[in-house]
Amino acid sequence: MIRRKNSMAVWQWGVWMVPRESILKRFERIPEYIDQDWFESVNWWAETDDEQIREFFDRILPRYYAPWAEYTEIWGDIDSDDVSLHVRDSIVADISIRVDLRHLNVEFLKALVNFARERSFVFVSYEFGRFISPSLRQMLDEINNSKKMLFIKNPSEFFKQSRYLEEINKKNREKTKSE
Repeated sequence: MIRRKNSMAVWQWGVWMVPRESILKRFERIPEYIDQDWFESVNWWAETDDEQIREFFDRILPRYYAPWAEYTEIWGDIDSDDVSLHVRDSIVADISIRVDLRHLNVEFLKALVNFARERSFVFVSYEFGRFISPSLRQMLDEINNSKKMLFIKNPSEFFKQSRYLEEINKKNREKTKSE
């Protein structure tokens, strides 16, 4: 089961990595979009060995010790590029990736895309629930069309378009009422 997307800085863009085979067990073909609530309720990694995944992440990013993350291994820097591998009972629960758009590391993206292609994984964007094939061009297109990249390029337009502050204030009011 996928964990809800990690909190992210406004300059980070996020995706999950999932096995293509698991998707094709549920759909005739890879859909363009998926309902995120439903997506997050499915264990996409039920039959996947996590050792090769760990070895790959060890090669591309340094490990980050997170004492609060009992079932999570993290690579990279939580304020920049990072990867989180969530494992429960020796089974991968999900892999989430955050990309720092302030300093877009194309080599990091290439490594992820090549690994996904070799292992037959695809990506799912946090922002739109869109499936992204393991293609650097498709990944870069998705990044460039994201609201997160709009923030990097033009923060005032980002805040105008997304009503970002209104949404944050609304969530904070709701949270305060429930406490």
